Amino acid sequence: MTTGSCLCGEVKFAIEGTLAPLQICHCGQCQKAQGSAFVTNTPVDESKLTFVAGG
Repeated sequence: MTTGSCLCGEVKFAIEGTLAPLQICHCGQCQKAQGSAFVTNTPVDESKLTFVAGG
């Protein structure tokens, strides 16, 4: 199980199972969305995502 939260800790989540390999994208859309040169993400099956707090 993978767990995480936002920076302030108000929103917390848990993901069951193993995460897929990370993907790194540097397309223009990702750069604009993140305000960075690239973004790192991984696909998550919504049925395995649970918000523990907030959300």
